[in-house]
Amino acid sequence: MKTLTFGRTQQIAQRPGEDYRDLHERLRDYATASIVSVRELTQIITPSWYSYDASRVLPDTPNAVAVCTSTCKHEMPYKIFVGKRHEGWQRAHPTIKDTWLYTLDDLGRDLTPLERNAIYDSM
Repeated sequence: MKTLTFGRTQQIAQRPGEDYRDLHERLRDYATASIVSVRELTQIITPSWYSYDASRVLPDTPNAVAVCTSTCKHEMPYKIFVGKRHEGWQRAHPTIKDTWLYTLDDLGRDLTPLERNAIYDSM
C-alpha cells in the first residue's frame, strides 16, 4: 500500500475584492491539474476532512470518492485524489490529533479532463 502524508500548509488564494466565481475560474487550471486518479491501494494522511461523493459525476464508477488534502478547494496547494471507497475508508488518525486517514482503492482508470472539471465544479 502506498502512504501519502500532508500537513497544514494551505492558504486561501482569494484576492482582495475577488468574488467566489472569479476565484473559482482563476484557479480552474491549477485545481483540475491537481486531481489525480488513484491507481493502487493508497492511504492518505491529512488534517483535511474534505471529501466528495465523486460517483455523482462518475455514474459509471460506483463508490467513487474525491479526497482533498485541503479543507477548501480554493486553499492552495493541495491534491485531490479520486479512488474507490469501501467500508472504513475514512477514520480519525489513531495518534495524531485532528488528522484523518483515508484508504482508497484503485479507481480502475484515469480521469478525463471533462471529468476533472466536473469534479472541481461539483465539490
